[in-house]
Amino acid sequence: MEKSSFPFALQLDTDQAVRAYLEGVLTTILYKDVVFRSKVNDPSVLESLVRFLFDSIGSELSSRKIANTLSSTRRSADFKNIDKYLSGLVDSQLFYEAKRFDVKGRRLLARLEKYYAVDLALRRIVLGRAGTDVGHMLENVVYLELLRRGYDVCVGKYEDFKVDFAARDNNAVRYFQVAATVRDAATLNRELRPLQAIEDNHPKILLTLDEDPPLNYDGIWRMNALEWLMGESPAKL
Repeated sequence: MEKSSFPFALQLDTDQAVRAYLEGVLTTILYKDVVFRSKVNDPSVLESLVRFLFDSIGSELSSRKIANTLSSTRRSADFKNIDKYLSGLVDSQLFYEAKRFDVKGRRLLARLEKYYAVDLALRRIVLGRAGTDVGHMLENVVYLELLRRGYDVCVGKYEDFKVDFAARDNNAVRYFQVAATVRDAATLNRELRPLQAIEDNHPKILLTLDEDPPLNYDGIWRMNALEWLMGESPAKL
C-alpha cells in the first residue's frame, strides 16, 4: 500500500529510487502502450483521466460521467474518446474494471463499473497525499487478492443495496464488504445491511482493519483483513 507491489521496487533501497522507477513504469505504460495503441490525440486528457480514476477507486463510473466531470474542470473530453481511453488503460493492466452483478437476477449489468489500480504506489505518486484514504485503498487490495485467488470479481447489486464484491467461482459465490473500521455502531450496521439483505446461503464476509477476533452476525463473518489476506480465516472463507 505504501512502497509498491512491483517486485523490482521492493529491491530498491531509497524512496527516491522507488519513485523514479515507478514514474518510469507509469510513463512507459501511458505513452508507449495506451497513447500508441489507443491512438490518443490529446495525451493531457489521458493524464486527467488517469488522475480521475486513481482518485475514484471504489466509485461507480461511466464514460459519460467521467467526460462531464473532466469537462467541468475545463478539460475538454468526449465520452466516446473516454470510453476508448478506458479500454486502453484496462488492456494495459494499469487499471482493472469490475462490472456490476445483479445478485438476484444472476446477470451482469451494462453500466456503472468500478475501476481499481494495479499498484497503489502509482496512485500515491499521481495524487500525492490526497491518495491516502485507507478504506478505498483496502478495497483495492482486497479486489486484487480476490483476482489472485482465481475469482471472477464483480460489484454486487441486490435490489437497492450495493455489495463491494461478489466473487464467483464456478457456481459458488462469496460476498464481501470492506471498511477501514466498523467500531462505530452506525458504521457497522451500514456495512452489514447489504449482506443481511441477500437471501441466500453463500458465504458473506465483512473485512476491516480492526484488530478484533472474528465475529459472526447471524451467518456474516466479520474479520481482520490482514488475517484474511494471509489465509487465516474461519470456516474456509
